[in-house]
Amino acid sequence: MADKDLYDIRKNCVMTISIVINKVEDVEVLKGLVCAEVVETLSKMLSGNDIAMLLEVMEALNKLLEYGQSHFTDKDGVNLIALKLDECSGLTSLEALQEHPNTQVSEKAISIIEIHFGYEDEANN
Repeated sequence: MADKDLYDIRKNCVMTISIVINKVEDVEVLKGLVCAEVVETLSKMLSGNDIAMLLEVMEALNKLLEYGQSHFTDKDGVNLIALKLDECSGLTSLEALQEHPNTQVSEKAISIIEIHFGYEDEANN
C-alpha cells in the first residue's frame, strides 16, 4: 500500500473519531475513547499539513480536555487527559502549531494551551 493511501486511511479514521468526539455528549463513550488511546492517535495527526484536519483534531482534543477536567482527574485535581496529551508529545505538537502560518490553526493551538495548560505563548508576552 502506498504512503498516500495509508495517510488517506488514517486521515479518514481520525476525521471520523474527531466528529464522534465533537458530537457525542455521553461521558461513557468519551471515557471509552480515552481508554482506546484516541488521545495518542489524535496527537500523532497534529504534525500534518492538512488545515481542515488539524482544526478538526484540535477541536476533538479540546473537547477531550474539557471532558478530562470535569470527569477524569486524579486526587489532586490534575486533568489526566492533559497529562496523557503531554506524555505522548501532543502538547509539544500544539506548542509548535502556535507558529503555524494559518491563523486559525495558530489561534486554536494558543487557545487550547492557555485554557488547558495554564500558560500563554511566550512570543505573545
